[in-house]
Amino acid sequence: MTDEEIRAHFDATHEEMNRRFDATQEEMNRRFNATADLIRQVATRLEAHIDQTFGDLKARFDRQDARLERHGGLLQGGARATIRLIEWSENADRLWVERDERLRQMDERIRRLEEKS
Repeated sequence: MTDEEIRAHFDATHEEMNRRFDATQEEMNRRFNATADLIRQVATRLEAHIDQTFGDLKARFDRQDARLERHGGLLQGGARATIRLIEWSENADRLWVERDERLRQMDERIRRLEEKS
């Protein structure tokens, strides 16, 4: 093989390697871009799913908050009613004691009047 043949063979091999390298680089770029697009699509869907999930959770927490406020109102109303009942009961007890004392005094007066007669 002469120098020119070797050089021609080398140049042809070099060109073939450059062509293959360029084709490989183009294929890698295509795959990289496809992977990047897939990642963007997954990220977009994931973001939408997360937004929906947080929206659902917020709605549930809002319903729970409303329910707890109703329970708090009922408990507070029940506490007020219980306090009024205790006050009424104490007042009724005081009135019974006063009535019993008046009856005792009347019994005492009647007994003294009967003893005088």
